[in-house]
Amino acid sequence: MGFKETKFYKWLDNYWYHYKWITLIVLLFATVATIGTVQMFTRQKGDIYVLYAGPAVVNLQNETYIERAFSKLDEKDYNNDGEIITVLRSLALFSPEEISGQTEDEVKEVGVPNEGYTLNEQMIGVQMSNTLQTFNQEILGGDSVICLLSPYAYGIVRQADGFLPLKDAIGYQPPNAYDDCSLLLKDTDFGNLEGLAYLPDDTLICIRRISSMSFMKGQKKTEAAYNYQLEKFNLAITYEHIPENSEN
Repeated sequence: MGFKETKFYKWLDNYWYHYKWITLIVLLFATVATIGTVQMFTRQKGDIYVLYAGPAVVNLQNETYIERAFSKLDEKDYNNDGEIITVLRSLALFSPEEISGQTEDEVKEVGVPNEGYTLNEQMIGVQMSNTLQTFNQEILGGDSVICLLSPYAYGIVRQADGFLPLKDAIGYQPPNAYDDCSLLLKDTDFGNLEGLAYLPDDTLICIRRISSMSFMKGQKKTEAAYNYQLEKFNLAITYEHIPENSEN
């Protein structure tokens, strides 16, 4: 009896026919979550810590470009080790509306049966719940201070008054500010640099308040690190791009 005639093959063929797209999407989000978790808990020593949370999956090339952009804001080195290292931690975080829209689009494109669509949406919802927990942990007690966030991710922290107002961060509120604590990244010269320009147009740049868990890491050390990154945030917001061929 050939392999294709076995019960296992018939079961596998039937499963793949009905649940192929569900399986592929679950594997995709599992991979993204694994990468995000490794980034989150593999504590690379750095000077600047940046968090991205939103629907974009930041590949290695764009991650490098974003880290380089922050590292080149000025020459002030926090660790005094001779180099400025930026650590970008990224999370693929979707709002409930984005999850629903994604699964509905899939139904239209590939004709997933209704029961498959429902299970698919549930699977993604569970994954996003886990990602959201990781996001909250990083905001509450992680190293990341400068944030690049989708409106959905931003709103979660904004409701808890977790961001420093722009007037306190940079001394004034720009007229094109999104609200009192953030700007659209694309509305800054800094946001148009390579890598950063890849992020969705509604990505917000903001800076969280000093961690409420700072007492666990040492108040003075945490304040020094926070103030250093606050300076970098100020430089990013006020960054002005000067074309290379411009005349002095």
